[in-house]
Amino acid sequence: MGDMNIFFPQWQGGGNRALYIGAAAARKGLNLKSRLAEVKMVSDETLVVENNILGYRQIVEQMKELHKKIEDNHPASIFTLGGGCDAELAPISYLNKKYEGDFSVLWLDAHGDLNSPESSKSKHFHGMPLRFLLEAGHDETIDNLCFSNLSPEQVLLLGVRDLDPPEKEFIEQHAMRSMTPEEVIWTEPGEWISTLKTNVYVHVDLDVLDGKKYPYTLCPTDNGLQMLHIVQIINKLQAERRIVGLSILEYASPDPAGIQELKEIAAVGLWI
Repeated sequence: MGDMNIFFPQWQGGGNRALYIGAAAARKGLNLKSRLAEVKMVSDETLVVENNILGYRQIVEQMKELHKKIEDNHPASIFTLGGGCDAELAPISYLNKKYEGDFSVLWLDAHGDLNSPESSKSKHFHGMPLRFLLEAGHDETIDNLCFSNLSPEQVLLLGVRDLDPPEKEFIEQHAMRSMTPEEVIWTEPGEWISTLKTNVYVHVDLDVLDGKKYPYTLCPTDNGLQMLHIVQIINKLQAERRIVGLSILEYASPDPAGIQELKEIAAVGLWI
């Protein structure tokens, strides 16, 4: 068993091909083309809502291919460059199963990604992946493409600041832990790292960054973190826990300036 580096530019979950263009630009700009196993996107770009999910058919077909790649390789760690946040279902659920629940997820994201197909107004799947990882029963086909489910106490939301009412309700009902950007900046990382399991997955939706200073994401959101904060968090984690998974998601621009800022994070992903 070794590591697995994945290029999964799934864009249909955000309903916007800019996610594919941005992911491809990031792969090229970071010189990662030969170092990532690619999951091909379905050629049909006509998206329709099925089962309350936009682009459902394409998403399921692509998820099946990623699920098989992971299952065939049995990796000990996974680095993913995407695409939308819905790229996370197979990597996170696989690693959670592999490490038998001795596993925590840091969800660095401006959003909760906790909508259900029923509660989502947009029907965009990139706003649902964490809900699917935590809770089966919304779609049998997608449930079967997850290797396991997380428990709420395994997840820590970092940098969250833009939640829909159903997401707030879910967080309150399940007593999920979350920290605003201000809390992340002013809290000593050791205080919350001590609550994590041995093995950690770091989900990085780039809209966790301040949208005014880093506008290259699909959903730029003001008053977020700086890239330095993410690097500091990762460095602290490497010293005190084992990072077994990392993702860079939702880059949605061909602009090389935004890509160059990702080098330190991508280097960690390649070497976990």
